[in-house]
Amino acid sequence: MISKGITTLAMSVLLLIILSSMSVFITRAKVAERRLMVNEIEARLVQAAAEQAIAEAIAQRHVLPNSPGLSQVLAHELGDIHYQVTIEPYGALTGVLQLTATANMASGARSRIRLALAERSVLNPQHREPSYPLLLAGENNRILGRLQLVTNSHHQPVASVWARGELNVQGTLQTCYPSDYDGATQSCLQFLSQVEASEQQLAADMHLADVNFPADIVEYIFGYGAAQADNLAALASAVVAECSHIQRPGFYIVVGGSACQLDQVVSSPEAPVMLLIKDMPVIAQNPIQLYGLVMLAGSAEQSLSLTLPHGSELMGALIVGADNVSLNGDFSVRYDEGVLCLISDCRRTPGETPYRILSVLAGSWHDHE
Repeated sequence: MISKGITTLAMSVLLLIILSSMSVFITRAKVAERRLMVNEIEARLVQAAAEQAIAEAIAQRHVLPNSPGLSQVLAHELGDIHYQVTIEPYGALTGVLQLTATANMASGARSRIRLALAERSVLNPQHREPSYPLLLAGENNRILGRLQLVTNSHHQPVASVWARGELNVQGTLQTCYPSDYDGATQSCLQFLSQVEASEQQLAADMHLADVNFPADIVEYIFGYGAAQADNLAALASAVVAECSHIQRPGFYIVVGGSACQLDQVVSSPEAPVMLLIKDMPVIAQNPIQLYGLVMLAGSAEQSLSLTLPHGSELMGALIVGADNVSLNGDFSVRYDEGVLCLISDCRRTPGETPYRILSVLAGSWHDHE
C-alpha cells in the first residue's frame, strides 16, 4: 500500500512538472508571437510613416518651392513615430532633387525611402519666357491687319519681333516703347519701327531672318517637340476643344475644335493663361484683354488665322509656330514681363501654381529598413 502511494505521488508530481513546463512553454510562445506581431505592426507603421513623409514633402514643395524638408511626430498607441525628409541636389542633374525620408520608433523600428524628384516649369527651363512680344516661326506668315507691338525695353537691344524669315506685311505693323504706348486708345504715339506694304522703317528692335532661329519652336518653348504629344500633354492643365473651357490659370492645349474664341477665355495679370492652339482659327467677337502666352501651331496644310477686333490687347507674348498664318484685325501685343515671369515661375514665389511641375523619376524609388 505504501509503495502504491509513493508511486501515485511520484506520478502526480511528474505530471504537475510536465503541465507546468507546458504552461511556461505556451506562455513564452505567446509572448514571442505577440512580440513578432508587434514588430510586424511597428515595421508597417514606420514604412507607412516614411511614405506619408514623402507625400507631404512633395505636396509642400508644390507650395513652398524652396522648402529644405520637414520633420514631424506622429502619435500612436504603440509609441510616437518620428519622421523627417531631407532634400538635396541629385548628383549633377539640373532640376533634379533627392528626397530621403526616415521614420523610426523608440523600439528600434526604422524605415527609409529615397527617390529622385524632377522639378521644372511648363516653359522650357533652358530658355524660360520669350524675350519678344512676337515670334514668327513659320513660312509665309502674313500681317494683313493693323498690329502694334509694345517692346521688351529691358532686352538689349530692345525687342519686338524675332522671325525665322523676312516680314510679309500687307497691312500695318508698328512698334514702340512702353512709354510711348497710349493704353486709353490702344495705340503707339511714337514709333520705333513701322512697316507697311509700300514702305519699311526698320529699327534694331526687329530681329529678322535669323539663321539661329530654333528649328522646332514648340520644343524651344516647352522642351518637347511637336512630335512628343504625350509628353507635352502631361505638362498641360487640360486638353480642351473649346476655349470657353478655359476659366482659370494654367497651360491649355486647344485642339479638335472648330475655332478658339479668345473672348471666352478668363485671365488676369495675377492669373494668366498659356494657350497652345493647334490647327484652328483664333477669333474674338468683342475686344479682349488677354494676359499670358498664345502660340498658334499646326500642320503645313492648314491655313490658320488670328483675327481680333479693334481695341484688343494681348499682354504677354504671341508666337506664330505654323506656316501660312495670317494676323488680321486691329490689335496690340504688349510685352508684359510680370505676366511672363508668372507663367515661367521665374521667382519661385511661395504658393501653388499650375506652371510648376513635379514628377518622380521612374525607377528612383528605393525602400531601406
